[in-house]
Amino acid sequence: MTYPAHGTLARSEIATQDAVAVSIIIPAFNAADSIGRCIDSVLRQSFGDVEIVVIDDGSMDDTARRVVDLIQANPSANIRVARQSNLGVSVARNHGLRLARGRYIMFIDADDVLADGAIGALWQRAEADQLEVLLANAWWHDLAGNLPRLMLPDAGDWTAWSAGRIGTGPDWIVQQVAARRMKHYVWCQFVRRDWLLATGERFVPGITHQDIVWTHAVLGRARRVGYMVQPVYHYHQRPGSLSQPSDSGARLRTARHYMRVTQALDALARTTRHGPLAAAHAWQAVEEGIAVLHAARRLAPADREALFRLVQSGGHIPLLLRNALTPGHRIRVLKRAARYFAWRAGEALRQWLRPTPVVAAHRNAAQVINSQFGAD
Repeated sequence: MTYPAHGTLARSEIATQDAVAVSIIIPAFNAADSIGRCIDSVLRQSFGDVEIVVIDDGSMDDTARRVVDLIQANPSANIRVARQSNLGVSVARNHGLRLARGRYIMFIDADDVLADGAIGALWQRAEADQLEVLLANAWWHDLAGNLPRLMLPDAGDWTAWSAGRIGTGPDWIVQQVAARRMKHYVWCQFVRRDWLLATGERFVPGITHQDIVWTHAVLGRARRVGYMVQPVYHYHQRPGSLSQPSDSGARLRTARHYMRVTQALDALARTTRHGPLAAAHAWQAVEEGIAVLHAARRLAPADREALFRLVQSGGHIPLLLRNALTPGHRIRVLKRAARYFAWRAGEALRQWLRPTPVVAAHRNAAQVINSQFGAD
């Protein structure tokens, strides 16, 4: 099978006309055990005008072969697979967006499945209300095998959104941040492709947890947003996933990515003219930045020191205090930074107690004197 090479599509080659109703984009890395179940959940949908775009992100297992087998077993299905070197999920999603030809796009993960009837329900609501973004609910399946739970409980103002209310993306962000219910799951978003391409928004390469930045940036531009309480997606928590780092080194890498997320949200807050939206971006920046400080407690000593040096060199604490717009938020930052401040104090004390190289200093002084006045 020949795969399109990543980066070979010029902008003029991006589909401008809708060839299908919905594009399902699936980034996959070493997903041979789950990709078949994922694609089958799309093929089972009663809504037929769908293309499936799989981006194999440099898998080292049989992911691509499993997809090819499905293509051969379902000749009438609209399935495409493209391969790229292992560049990460952000680049894979961007790649899939360039290949997509649907009126709407939806990103799903290779480990998860769509609920029966999901695409038809999403299409009907998005078309009826001419939405740019439709947010939906999902089932969360945990590692312990408990009964699935709704990820976005229907409560308070959410009922109004689900009943057909149309609002703006900034309205949604401000409302959900104020209620401390803001969710960033990219696979719960059904987005009109031509509108998304026009915004120029893309996933940030080289950063995990990019869903947070994406959701704030994309919804911040949307003027017609709806919400469905109906769950359309089954999310399966996975051991060793990015949200569940298993050792100190992995936790340090996660904390570093959260620092980049914090910086991106800070940039959004500083460049947004809409006052309440800017404040919501700032609040989220602080929350993600506090997570960086919180991670320090579960790091090995060497990794904790490495993180604190990054916090110091990156100006992380001043960034958080700049975005902490209430006394309560500033107090939270300072409390979470207690370990960092203790480390800084310890570093200063060790520097102060470090013995001065007296002999070397005297020798250097003598050399200066001799060079200026000549030796005796």
